[in-house]
Amino acid sequence: MRSDELIIWSRYLYPDDARKLRKNCKLRLLGLCNVKIVNVNDFRVESIFISTDVKYAKKERLPIIQWCPENSVRVEVEKAVGDELVFDTGIAEPEVRKLPIGYIVQFIRYGFVKLEKKGEYISMVYVHN
Repeated sequence: MRSDELIIWSRYLYPDDARKLRKNCKLRLLGLCNVKIVNVNDFRVESIFISTDVKYAKKERLPIIQWCPENSVRVEVEKAVGDELVFDTGIAEPEVRKLPIGYIVQFIRYGFVKLEKKGEYISMVYVHN
C-alpha cells in the first residue's frame, strides 16, 4: 500500500469502536496497519494508510481497533446468563469456518467459545472468559 492510498471500510468494526471514530484521528487496525481517518458517516469509513509499523502505533499511542475482513462470517453464540439462555450475534474472521466441530477458540473482548455447528452461520457456545 502507498501512504496516500484511500482505504474504504464499513461494518466490520465493533460498534462501540465505530462510534468513536472521528475525522483526522489516527488508529491502528489490530494486526494490520496504521491509518488516518479522512471521512466517517453511518455506514462507511474512509481512511489513508500510514504504515504497518507497530512501533509507530506504540510511540504515537494510537488506539488499537479490532476489525474483521469484508468476507467475515456471521456467528451466533449461545450463553447462559443466570437461568436463561441468550444468543449474541456478531461476525468473525472467515477462518472460523475451517475449524473442526468442538474446537475452542478465544474471541477477543468476548471470551472462549466452542464451535457447535456450521451452516448459514457459525453456531458457538460460550465456555468462559
